[in-house]
Order: sequence, then C-alpha cells, then structure tokens
Amino acid sequence: MHSLELGELARDAGVFRELHGRLFTAYWSRHLDIGDPAVLENIAVAGGLDAGKVREAFADGRYKERISFTTQAALDLGVDGVPAWLIDDKLMFTGARPHEAFEDAMTQLGHKAIEG
Repeated sequence: MHSLELGELARDAGVFRELHGRLFTAYWSRHLDIGDPAVLENIAVAGGLDAGKVREAFADGRYKERISFTTQAALDLGVDGVPAWLIDDKLMFTGARPHEAFEDAMTQLGHKAIEG
C-alpha cells in the first residue's frame, strides 16, 4: 500500500514519471522490497521528494481514500489484471498485448496513424 501512497504523493508533487521509473527499476532490476517504507523513502528522496513529507504521508494515510476510490473505479470498469488500458471509454485491454493489438483497436475505433 505504501508504494501506491508514494505514487500519489509523487503525482501531487509533479514527479510521478520520475518516481515511477525509479520504482520499476528498484523492483525489477535491483530486486528491492518496494513494500518496505524505508526502501520507498530512499527511492523517493532520490526522485526529488522530501523524506519528511514521505513519512508524513505514510503516517497520516492521506492517500488511502483516493487509492480505494481509483481501485474500485478500475474494478467497476472490469479491470482484472495489469497492465490495463481503457481506450476511448469503449475498449479495455488487460494484460500484456502485442503492439499490433493496439493498432487494430485504434483502427476499429476510427483513429488514423500519425506520421513521424
């Protein structure tokens, strides 16, 4: 749960993209426990967040309601796996998909490829 809370703190601070990449690298490449608040705090500080604000967010639970709301919204849409994409509020993909699946979906929905 703390990793989701950290993601919301980073979103509010405008550093979500940076932190997201750091979290993925920590987990998949460095095999760190991103469920450990101390590990998350180190990642957050390296990504530009203040350690004190991270500890405060974990302690006061300010993001738990937002996380619960977005989780329920995803479940209500039928998300049952990750990654998940909702395209044009019409088509849902869950799980890993080849690039061609997205091209076909975009064509079905009437989108045209952008050159370049």
